[in-house]
Amino acid sequence: MSEVSFNTKFFTQTLKEEPLDETKRKTVNKLRSQEYRKRRKQYIQSLEHKNKLLSEENVLLKQEIHILRSKISHTSEFSSAEADSKTKVDISENFAFYQLSTMVKKDPNSVRFSQLAMAASDTSNWNPNRIQVIKDAFNDVINYIISKDSKCYVSAFKSMKPSEYLKKVNSKRSFKARYKELVDMSPREVLLNQKLSEPITTYFTKYGTEFFKNLKDCGKLVKKLITIRNEIISNSLKREQILINTNLIQHFTKDDYITMCELVGKLDGSKYLKPHYLWDIPSRDKNSEDYLSYCLSE
Repeated sequence: MSEVSFNTKFFTQTLKEEPLDETKRKTVNKLRSQEYRKRRKQYIQSLEHKNKLLSEENVLLKQEIHILRSKISHTSEFSSAEADSKTKVDISENFAFYQLSTMVKKDPNSVRFSQLAMAASDTSNWNPNRIQVIKDAFNDVINYIISKDSKCYVSAFKSMKPSEYLKKVNSKRSFKARYKELVDMSPREVLLNQKLSEPITTYFTKYGTEFFKNLKDCGKLVKKLITIRNEIISNSLKREQILINTNLIQHFTKDDYITMCELVGKLDGSKYLKPHYLWDIPSRDKNSEDYLSYCLSE
């Protein structure tokens, strides 16, 4: 019923409308055609603009792929598992300061700011590979600071005093006791169950206290090394936070990037970037046995 009422109403309204004369009809059609052509032109122009932007982005992406392939080819001799952190830092710095800067010089528009930001991240003070180099260096020093046999003594003295060991060594029973198979393989028991000759027993009795005191002092140095390592890493983080908080990357132009790379290129490998010049460290005489000062060999 409602549908019939609606159709009747519509039919009635249609009858009431005045028919357009021929002139008005042509004018309306002309205006409609003009409006259609205008909209179509705007639509085509928008498509052309989008196509231009996408084409430019496509070119930049292809160039970025070329840059990444260039970087990969440079590192192809090292797999991610084989290359140590130091090698990765060297590769990243070589790419950022030499290869990428050459691309920027040749055609600035071919390198996007995102690529420069990525290069800056790869060579930053807080880059994971750089931090790992610092950690590895200190771990190597700590692991090789004493010999393996000295490590055994230090480990054994965690559960007994050196004086107790020297007392056991000096006991006559230690020479008569037969070496036995140990059930408890703790460092203390292994050390106490060692069979020592008369000469080495005499040596330990005479010089053992001084030697073991030296090992204890070495433990203090190890703790100092770890403290210094943590201070260096914290300092690196603080330095990186300063750059982030002050938005350095936002003030950096491609010309600035080229200038920075030229600075690196002129001084890289020179004496001015060596530790002695950078940190005012005196050179140590290689033939000298004096290690009390902070002199460093070339």
